[in-house]
Amino acid sequence: MSYQDDIFFENEVRRIARAKWPQAQFSGAEIKNGREQDGVFETDDVIHYIEATTSRRAEKARDDAKKIFSAMVEQQKTGLMKGAVGWFITKDEPTADQREQVRLHGKQQVKAVSFSQFQQTLIDVLAYFKCRENHMFGSVLDPVKNTINPDVNYIPLDLIDLESGEQKNIDSIATGLIKGDSYTVLGDYGAGKSMTMRQVYFSLRDKYRKGSIAQFPLYINLREHSGQDDPSELLERHARKIGYEKPHNLVSAWRAGFAILIIDGFDEITTLGISATRWKLKEARRRSLEAVRKIIEQTPSSIGFIIAGRDHFFNNPSERRSALGIRTNTRTIAIGEFTKSQIRQYLEKIPRRNISFPPWLPTRPLLVAYIATHGLLDDCEALAESIDSTDGWHYLLDQIFDREAKISPNLDGRALRKILERLSTIARSTTDGLGPITQQQITNAYIQICESEPDEQANLLLQRLPGLGMYRDEDDSRTFVDQELAEVCRARDVTDFIINPYGSIQDDGWKSSMISISSFIGQTAISRVCRNLKQRADFSIPAIESAFIAIRDNKEFCNLSADVMTVCLEFPYVPKSAVTIEGVIFDNYTISTVGPKFDFSTIEFKNCLFELIELTNPEQDELLPHFQSCIFMMIKGRSCEEDLPQNKFDNDCDFEGFSDSLNTQASILESSLTRGEQVVLTILRKLFVQSLSGRLESALFRGLDLNDRQLIPDAIKLLQQKGLISLYSRGDGNIWIPMRKEINRVRKILAIPNECNDEVMFMARKIGS
Repeated sequence: MSYQDDIFFENEVRRIARAKWPQAQFSGAEIKNGREQDGVFETDDVIHYIEATTSRRAEKARDDAKKIFSAMVEQQKTGLMKGAVGWFITKDEPTADQREQVRLHGKQQVKAVSFSQFQQTLIDVLAYFKCRENHMFGSVLDPVKNTINPDVNYIPLDLIDLESGEQKNIDSIATGLIKGDSYTVLGDYGAGKSMTMRQVYFSLRDKYRKGSIAQFPLYINLREHSGQDDPSELLERHARKIGYEKPHNLVSAWRAGFAILIIDGFDEITTLGISATRWKLKEARRRSLEAVRKIIEQTPSSIGFIIAGRDHFFNNPSERRSALGIRTNTRTIAIGEFTKSQIRQYLEKIPRRNISFPPWLPTRPLLVAYIATHGLLDDCEALAESIDSTDGWHYLLDQIFDREAKISPNLDGRALRKILERLSTIARSTTDGLGPITQQQITNAYIQICESEPDEQANLLLQRLPGLGMYRDEDDSRTFVDQELAEVCRARDVTDFIINPYGSIQDDGWKSSMISISSFIGQTAISRVCRNLKQRADFSIPAIESAFIAIRDNKEFCNLSADVMTVCLEFPYVPKSAVTIEGVIFDNYTISTVGPKFDFSTIEFKNCLFELIELTNPEQDELLPHFQSCIFMMIKGRSCEEDLPQNKFDNDCDFEGFSDSLNTQASILESSLTRGEQVVLTILRKLFVQSLSGRLESALFRGLDLNDRQLIPDAIKLLQQKGLISLYSRGDGNIWIPMRKEINRVRKILAIPNECNDEVMFMARKIGS
């Protein structure tokens, strides 16, 4: 070992000593009788003498034991009424010869221990590992058995550094954490964040067990820590959750810099309701993450950490960095969905292998696992490639529940689907609109739809309702496995209300579920409602007017009013009478100008929050609704407040950010790339970043000047030929759908377009030349 290794090791030992004996936190090396002692730590009752070495020589043990014992003898001569303990600490397990020398020359007053043993006097790391591995890792569960240890091992995912475009893996991230690097991992629901973090934990755990690192991994599920604002309390609750007997030891180890934090689920610690519309959502998120921010800020700067959550939880990267308190050099890692090869690799490990995934179907690991193990695509060859997610899930649900009805002939397939759809409405009262859903809520939904108590057969079926996965094993709660699936299901209760508003209000089950909702229905759900209405022979336009009248001035249905209003914007249909929408968070929805024939100026939004509004045509400003005391996260198409129509937005409106339509793709359009490359990247960004559900062809032209718009058809043709997008034709226009299994490829293209060496970029240069 080098001199530097010796010094580093001695410093690590002193760090543990200061954490172990906080009364002597300012103590360290001292000169005793003209000789340097590696550590002298005095507490109220005992003085501890320490010698630390990387050497495995018996002579070193002999000399250090003599030095320690000599210091202890000198202490006794002073008459100091304190005990004395000696410590001979080695980097690896002391050899038999070293132990013998310490026993002989330490006179039974000196302990010969390894670094790992000394550290475990501060915290029993192996006991922590045992407790931690008997507890859930984030949302990781086996899709069939619902156990915390999945039968199928981790399939390596594409992990992309968003700043450099560099490909990462578990080993490189673990190595970085050991060096003191830090990471933020981003991904959608079910993208494999928890599974990836779990694998990082195992990698670090194995290195610790081998003695190659001094720090141990500490994995925290943030979903178990809502409402906490103190790091010590957070760690102590974590210890109690997993059954670790000495919570305070965990705190001491973290403060001493012996724990590499693995923090999972920054998007699961907060609960935001309608009240959030009166103040900035950014402040709500920041306040709910106070404990997370403090624990990161108080972690020693030399110690690495990794934290994961959903990509779109924060409004922008700047807010994410501020709310989490992460370091300026923290790397951002994006988790991609499964590629074709990764799907094949996963399917090889389970019985069902010949599964064809439609292009619209999300290839997130959680969903792939759920579909593959539950056989949801069996006998569904009719799912053609020309279908989009809104129609695809609608068709798939019909097929699934028809099959369930055949298995259980006493249960009607349509009734079973309505139970799932009612549960999707109930889930709208949760933070993310997906869950958790309790067993009592599932039973109540059955009673509401079937008007009877579920028998034994029905209870078995309710335990395996398609589309629901395990949320928490301890309370047997469930959650929807996909956002788009949940939104397609949500469309049923809103469709039924518009068709028969007064009948729905008289339905106690429907009413109690709808009153409890605290979130907007979502873009996919609105599209599904509109398609449902157009397919219903019993629907007529006046029904929308009746729907508004039925819930007018009833604040219990404020979110339902917002749902119906957005159906009007999407349909489009202009209500005959004035309508006010108040206190709603419009998450996952973009409001934009509809067209010159539709004047929505009689509509008012009050005390609402909007994620995004697109104002691309100033000539249609007078047709916009009115906005009073609203909050806007982003307005596209305008550069500042002065650029807005002043008679549409009152002085109490707050604006988080503006993005002029010509500057929305600034990183692309102002680059040195050719026009063809810029247009191709713009389309990819709109389809793979802004919306994975597909976009109308007309939306691909927005934000481009006339010259660049002429290149759109050729760019679309290229992307279609190269298998990145597919066309779904409907009577109301062409919809271009991103091929989700290519999302990792596209992310690399967008991250480093000049260096990705993708064929698409080479061919894009020829467009317009």
